[in-house]
Parts: sequence; C-alpha cells; structure tokens
Amino acid sequence: LLSVEIIGYGGHDFAFAPYGAYWRVLRKLCTMELLSTRKVKQLAPIRDSETMSLVREIRRSCGSGEPFNLGSLLVSCSNSITGLATFGDRFSSQHKEKFLSVMAVVLSDCSGFCISDLFPSMWFFDVATGMRRRLQMAHEQLDQVLGQIIEACEARRKVKNAEDGDDILSIMLRIKDEEEFEF
Repeated sequence: LLSVEIIGYGGHDFAFAPYGAYWRVLRKLCTMELLSTRKVKQLAPIRDSETMSLVREIRRSCGSGEPFNLGSLLVSCSNSITGLATFGDRFSSQHKEKFLSVMAVVLSDCSGFCISDLFPSMWFFDVATGMRRRLQMAHEQLDQVLGQIIEACEARRKVKNAEDGDDILSIMLRIKDEEEFEF
C-alpha cells in the first residue's frame, strides 16, 4: 500500500510491520512496556478526565438546542486521550493543534484511493494525480511535529534527570537509551 510505504516508514511501524523477528520484538515491546496492565491502569486518569470533558461538552451542546457534530466531538476526545497518553503534558502545549491538523491531513490522504494499490504496474497514476506528493508532504510535516515533541521530551528528561515518565514517549526514549531491545 502506498500510504503504508510513505507514512508507515515502509512497514517498519507498529501497525504494519511484517511478521518476523522485527515484528516479534515490537510485540514484546508493546506487551511488556507500552500496553501492559500496569500501564493501562496508570493511564486511566487521562481517559477518565477526557471522557468527562466529552460528557460536559455534549451536555453543553444539548442544552443550547443547536445541532452539533457528535462524530467530531468523539474524534476530538479520542485524539486528546491518545495524544496525552503518548506525549504527556507536551501534547497539551504548543504542538497539539499542529499535530492534530497534520494527522487530519494524513488520515484523509491515507483513506484515499490509490490506483497502484490495486494495480502496482500503474504506479505513475499516483504520481500524476498528486497522491504520492501529498502523502510525502504529510509525512514530512508529521516528522517535523513529532521531532519537535521528541526534542521537548528529551530536553525535559535531561533537566529533570528523569529515567521514567508516565507517557509512552518517555518510555520509548528510555528503552532507546538503555538499548533493551534488539533494534
């Protein structure tokens, strides 16, 4: 898939890694560190807080008597939960709006139809329609925003001399520094 190739680093991300030794290491990382029972329980306050914010927003919208977009509110709640769990308090700062706008572009472009996904020999259609270029630009923007968030996290870890953080990014950076896994 074109979007997996460009946005998903050629299948080296969590979602689309091909089965094999690399996939098994990613699975071990997820089960032991990122999605363990302890970690899921530790992130419960974030889920609870954002869900209550969603409920308050729905009540406010219902009380006004005006129509509202429930789907938009649900997506916003989901994005907030994911962002806060992944990036911690750095997500609620300056990077949130830019990250969410880039993710909206990525999701809309990734959900588009790519002729080369069905007919690989017709790859030139994706170039001619601009799909490849749009995905590449979205990938570059996403990398830039994520790079800024990672830099902020690393700077905070150095200042605080903190080894462990509550968010997933801090865990990933700690694992990278400790070289605990084979990649």
